[in-house]
Amino acid sequence: RQKKWRELEGFLETTTTISSSSPGTSGQGEDNKICLGISNCNINEAMSYACRYDAPLSTVKSICNACNQNNNNNDSDLTGTSKSSGTVLHEAVARAKLDVLEYLLDICSADHLVVQDVDGQVCLHILVRRIFNSPESQHPKLLELMEKIIKKNPRCTIIADRNLYEENPLVLALKTNLYCDLANCENLCLQMTSLILRYYAKSASSVSPSGYTPLHSATYHGRSLEVMQEIISHYKGGCLVRNSHGEVPLHFLCMRFDDTAKYSAILENIPASARCKDANGLTPLHWTFIRYLALTDDADDFNTVSAPLDYTKFRYIPHNYEQLAKLFVEHVKNHTSEYKNCVANDVSTLEGCDVSGDFHGFWARIRLLLEAGYTYTCNHDNEDDRKSAYSRGFVYTGKLINPSSSSTCSNLSIDRRTHNSRSTTTGASESSILVHASCMMPCPLYIARVAHYLDNSAVRRRDALGRLPLHYACMYEDHCWSMRLSEGSSRTIEEGSAERIGFVLPLFPQAARVRDDFRRLPLHWALDNCNIDVEVIYTLLGEYPAAINLKDGITKLYPFMQAAASASYKYSSKGVCATSNSSDPSSNRKDTTQGPRGFAELELSLVYHLLKKSPDIVRCALSFGSFDDTLMEFSCGNLNTSTGKRKRGLS
Repeated sequence: RQKKWRELEGFLETTTTISSSSPGTSGQGEDNKICLGISNCNINEAMSYACRYDAPLSTVKSICNACNQNNNNNDSDLTGTSKSSGTVLHEAVARAKLDVLEYLLDICSADHLVVQDVDGQVCLHILVRRIFNSPESQHPKLLELMEKIIKKNPRCTIIADRNLYEENPLVLALKTNLYCDLANCENLCLQMTSLILRYYAKSASSVSPSGYTPLHSATYHGRSLEVMQEIISHYKGGCLVRNSHGEVPLHFLCMRFDDTAKYSAILENIPASARCKDANGLTPLHWTFIRYLALTDDADDFNTVSAPLDYTKFRYIPHNYEQLAKLFVEHVKNHTSEYKNCVANDVSTLEGCDVSGDFHGFWARIRLLLEAGYTYTCNHDNEDDRKSAYSRGFVYTGKLINPSSSSTCSNLSIDRRTHNSRSTTTGASESSILVHASCMMPCPLYIARVAHYLDNSAVRRRDALGRLPLHYACMYEDHCWSMRLSEGSSRTIEEGSAERIGFVLPLFPQAARVRDDFRRLPLHWALDNCNIDVEVIYTLLGEYPAAINLKDGITKLYPFMQAAASASYKYSSKGVCATSNSSDPSSNRKDTTQGPRGFAELELSLVYHLLKKSPDIVRCALSFGSFDDTLMEFSCGNLNTSTGKRKRGLS
């Protein structure tokens, strides 16, 4: 073959010289063109064959000279399509010798690098595959050529192919484990990712038609922590982008039960991702818990976990999920001391402990998600409550409340410890807000139960806002998610505030008497909750009957006034809870207006019940001012919730 290439090279040099030396002899020139077949189509075929069958650089240069001669000494056109449905550059990138490829990249124009073949791939797509499938000795040179392509035309990094998932070269590099088994593929992937983002940072924010970003691909295919950090450093917003299934990248980390360091890489930048729900209503906390149960070898031993699951089982939920969850909680309850020791000790001190499989690794992931969601929610809610009592970077351990005390505990102080001192705390002190967070965030109630068994004093501990877990249980927004069954049907699992209150309140009934830093009782938060059951209100009043005569610390309204104002607000033009959006699974709001007894009737019954419990409260309410005016101002949003006074500048 090499001999034939040398013969062709000599033939091309001879005929090209004759043609250039006799431009006036038209007949001879025509004979030369017929002899060589010098047309754009045949030149492209010749170049394609030369690249495909290892032609030497000198032969390729001879063909390029013949092409230039045919095009009146213009630059060689390397974009013509050959019989292989690709251009000369595509053939060269796929198969040509490295010196030939470098030569063609030097003589091509920037526009040549964004020409797509029949599959929609540009040269960079093919080069990415070639790098992963080439010997390690060629990697430095190929990466150098890759940098030359990107530097010459950075736009080639965001062009998607025409395959099923419409991937750009960056995404193709991130899914390398599908077509490459190299030992150093992670290092190559990191080099490619850094190279692409260095010259065109916008590649990190590219979104496919199915909603996938490069960060989705990195987490889905289990790329290294360094690759994830490289992408996040160029586009933090990718942590909150949802794909067609409503999933953010953190969902994939939880489905894979991946390393805690990867969890931290996302949560430290965007803690709000811990609260994101997918199309079925599942949060990262749900998937971490589900995957831990699904990967457990034996339902009686929750410390042994099998290898990571394959891609086809990413969204798999065991059909006996609830049975496994109950067994797990019961197992923790019966072996509380062992689990406490596991949580209190560092992984490195536990011999033979697999961080991806043991309970310590599972609980470390749960803790990261709960703390991140708690941090975000507290900061977010403080803006609405017009009080900033929580700052990121601090861990708070509140004083315990004496169960025998009947006071409202408003004079209790809060022990604030800086983030740096957290390493000195172990065991229960590290779990100081996990029960609070699990009552606040959309997650399985089983997690709250496990957190309580690991720190049974947390139900009596106030957090930075002076709240107990009962406060957050009363604030909890009802949540439901659908579980696909093996036979193709689905079942809805509800996680409501009533269940959380029913779990927390019996553990510490005196919590119904405690005001938080906003001077609010759990009853006041429950009255503002759109989805709270009326029976729960009665239960809270049963634990603390005197609450019916206590004003809310924010609205300055008595409970019966607050119930009436909440009902008025919910059914006003601004009310967001008047109807449920069934098309949005993540909203998870009940349509409480349906049924023989609508929500408005229940609210009216509640107001009547509150008045009946303490009729004399009406006299106190009249001294508050004009009740009708106050109620109207509050329901229309014109009442300042921090002072109870009418806002300025509003008619």
